[in-house]
Parts: sequence; structure tokens; C-alpha cells
Amino acid sequence: MIIQDLTPPSTLRWLAGGLLILSLLFLFEERALAEVGRGIPSWPAETTDNIFQDYRNFYSGRGMAMLGIGATMAGGLANTEADREFREWYQDSLRSEITDDLAQGTEYLGRGLVAVPLLVGAAVLGGLTRESRAGSIFGAWGERSLRALLVGAPPTILLQYAIGGSRPTEGSPRWRPFDDQDGVSGHSFIGATPFIVAAQMTPKLRWKIPLYLASALVGLARINEDTHYLSQVSLGWWMAYLAASSVEQTESENRRIVIAPAFPRRGIGARIVFRY
Repeated sequence: MIIQDLTPPSTLRWLAGGLLILSLLFLFEERALAEVGRGIPSWPAETTDNIFQDYRNFYSGRGMAMLGIGATMAGGLANTEADREFREWYQDSLRSEITDDLAQGTEYLGRGLVAVPLLVGAAVLGGLTRESRAGSIFGAWGERSLRALLVGAPPTILLQYAIGGSRPTEGSPRWRPFDDQDGVSGHSFIGATPFIVAAQMTPKLRWKIPLYLASALVGLARINEDTHYLSQVSLGWWMAYLAASSVEQTESENRRIVIAPAFPRRGIGARIVFRY
């Protein structure tokens, strides 16, 4: 399920927080940042409009086609021997004390009761310091990540039940509609979302690549802990990517028209910039 208990990991419990802080240092490197448009939108009117647009983007024809592609690929893994064979290979050949320690730390970022308060805090802190560039960007990251979770959570929960796959320790990954509730990894979805949102906020490959790699760590932790199959983790990551992309599409559309103050020689005014 998406929301889990808050039992802290026994080792490297601070790794999760350290990883998040390090990965977000790019927010304070001005040259690495894409233009974030209007920063943090006003609440509630503008944010509500953005959320509705996020949903329209996610459930558009293109969005549903992309979801279908991801589901088809995950289904191919789950309904063949690929999931089981990958699980056996990983558990027998790759799992070690080192991967266990890393998994115990990174898995923490995929817990809803950890990730959501962190993102709310980022959005609030950014709102309080929105006059500064760093504060505006940090707040925009928190606000967009929360919107992506809000857009992606309902279909992720629905797919968890609709697919009906089981955990590795409980049964088969094969799709059996509404027979179980683990067809998609909620941890993978939650843990990937903030990193994908951050990656989409910067045009610099030196930040995009590590952020996208970091977005997969929580899912890998679930595979390491033998709590999800590869197909379930992959589909959770794909849902995060689609949700974050829907938010990014909204922001891109918002940036096409920019209204800014103008100061001619006599008086003041405004200018409208159309970008294409």
C-alpha cells in the first residue's frame, strides 16, 4: 500500500535525509536551473487551476497512451517468468549486507508519512522566502512534487487493486484483477516523484542524470528487501514519471504567456511576452 508504518530502519537511517539534501543542492546553483516561470502560485485559486490542468494532462489521450505502454511492459514481466527469474537472480547474486544497508536507508523516502510532510515543509518554507530566488525555486519544487503525488496517487491505488499481483513472499506477480493489492509499488511511486520533478526543473545533464538515477533507488530498495517484483517497482516509477510530466506540462503551458511590469520614460505599464 502507499502509506506504511513509520518503523525506522536499523542501519543508515539518516541516509535517506542525506540523499535528499544532497540531491537538492542543485536548487541553489543558479546556472543549473531552468526558468521556473512564476515560482509558487497563489493559493487557492491559481493552485487549484493548476491541479485541474495537471489532471487534464494526465488523462489526455497522450497520457493514457503512455500509461498503456508502461502497463503493457509491466504486464509482460509479471505474466511471464521474467519477474520470478529476475527476483531469483537478484536475491542469489546481488543482494549483500551492503545492499541491505543502502536499502534500509533509501526505502524510508518512499513512505508517505515521511515524504509528504517533507514536501509540505519545502512548499511552506519556499512560500515564506519566495522573494529570494532560492526560496522561490525550493518552494516550487515542493509544490510541484505535491501536485504530482496528488495526480498520480489515485490511479496508482486503483492499479494496485485492479492488477491484483502479490508480493514475492506472498505469491505470484501474475495479474489477477482485485485478488490482491500489491500490483504497483507505492513506495517506488512516492520515492521517485520528488527526484523526477527536480530532474525536470533543470536543463543541465549533470543534474538530470543523477536525479533520475536517484529516482530509482527506492524501487531498487523494495526489490532488495524482496517486498516487490521488478514489474511492480517499474510500474510505480512509471506512474511517478507520468504524474511529474503532467505537472511539468502545466508549468510549460503557463510559461508561454508572461506578464511583467514595464517602465517606459513616462509612467508605468505592463508588457506581455508570448513564447513559442
